Amino acid sequence: MASLLLAACASGPQILPPSGQHPVRQPAEVKIYQSQPKKYELLGPVSVRITPEMKWDERGNSNPAFEALLSQAGAKGANGLLLMSEEGTYDYRPGAGYKGTYYLVPLKREPRTALAQAIFVLEE
Repeated sequence: MASLLLAACASGPQILPPSGQHPVRQPAEVKIYQSQPKKYELLGPVSVRITPEMKWDERGNSNPAFEALLSQAGAKGANGLLLMSEEGTYDYRPGAGYKGTYYLVPLKREPRTALAQAIFVLEE
């Protein structure tokens, strides 16, 4: 998390510690962010081990994997899912789609795991 905080200081977004408990949210209430919004609370990491059921479909979508990440973020009270992870915690960032929108997702090779951050966005 420290490297995310340092990266934010250099580029402008304001990252705050959690202000307390946020109510649990449904996956549909959690927005996906490819890059950092202007101001947000960092609630913590989320990760999903990639199973055969989560493979890309014929359009390059991996809806089940994104739904699992969104569900974990929502369980932490997040209204955002930031597709970033600390340097050194992932091996590559392949493109994957969620309902027709495509993102770069931090992924570990072994075990194959998608990584992201649960966030509470205060200002986009």
